[in-house]
Amino acid sequence: MLAQLELSEEEKMYRRTRIGSSELGALLGLNKKSWKRTAADIVRRLIDPESVPEFQMNESMIDGKLLEPFLIQKFELATGYTVRPAPPKLVNEHLADNADGLVYDGDKFIGVYEAKTTKLISDWKHGVPIYYQPQCQLHMMAWGTDKCFVIGWRQVGESPKIYELPANPEMQEVILAKAEELFEKYVKTGTYPPVDVSDAWRDKLDSVPCNEGERLEATEELDAMVSEFRRLQHELKDLEADFEIKKRQLQMALGSASTLTGQNYEISYKEQRPRRTVDYKGLLAELNPPQKLIEQFTKTAAKGIRPLRARFFTN
Repeated sequence: MLAQLELSEEEKMYRRTRIGSSELGALLGLNKKSWKRTAADIVRRLIDPESVPEFQMNESMIDGKLLEPFLIQKFELATGYTVRPAPPKLVNEHLADNADGLVYDGDKFIGVYEAKTTKLISDWKHGVPIYYQPQCQLHMMAWGTDKCFVIGWRQVGESPKIYELPANPEMQEVILAKAEELFEKYVKTGTYPPVDVSDAWRDKLDSVPCNEGERLEATEELDAMVSEFRRLQHELKDLEADFEIKKRQLQMALGSASTLTGQNYEISYKEQRPRRTVDYKGLLAELNPPQKLIEQFTKTAAKGIRPLRARFFTN
């Protein structure tokens, strides 16, 4: 079972040289699940693999992997079709695919299979969420079919949602064009896409060494940039205040109700157990361990950061 939670050697090889199907939401700017995941992260992985930690499944991915047999059984019982394994498959020099399965009607291959476990089941009320669709389109391109069967499931006691997603030639063309552009403009030249909110850009900027004695004199361009930064900073504070007020108005509206449901949303307002924390400072004082033992179990972060702090002297 543990071996099934790791990438195969073939998958690792494709990951080193290609864009994977699960990264297409980031490539196309549709990655709702993680808005900080962008094309820059893909570029960093391809041009500087040593800077990216070895691939490890997160908790939701592990849950999905362990639930695969259960979801396949749900799908087969609901549709009468069978699901067979789908090996990793190259699409072209830029893209590699890894579908969850191949769907058969008897001995006839009729489409690909993709399973999703999700907490955002409300996103599925009107079909497969847009941020998953590019992945499904690549599955169809890889296997030469015009249909992808998608099952979305949240928790025990709820019926999964099953959809037949048809091929979208326009989206497929965009995927191919964006992948080629990424390789030609950035991967082959060893450069990043324009600065954005990605972890790749955060780490790249943090890695620039700081010269404590160096001071930069302002220019008109930098003055304008700082002025815009300050304006956005003020707007953000105002928006945070507006957001907090609106949240409290919703809390008042819900009253004692635990859940508010609408056509395309669900809001919960439930009690949580008080959080328990360990008073490590008090514990150390009580135990009075030797300094040598404290140093032994003190960890230093693998890399430092360079936070940007601004002080403004006039209104």
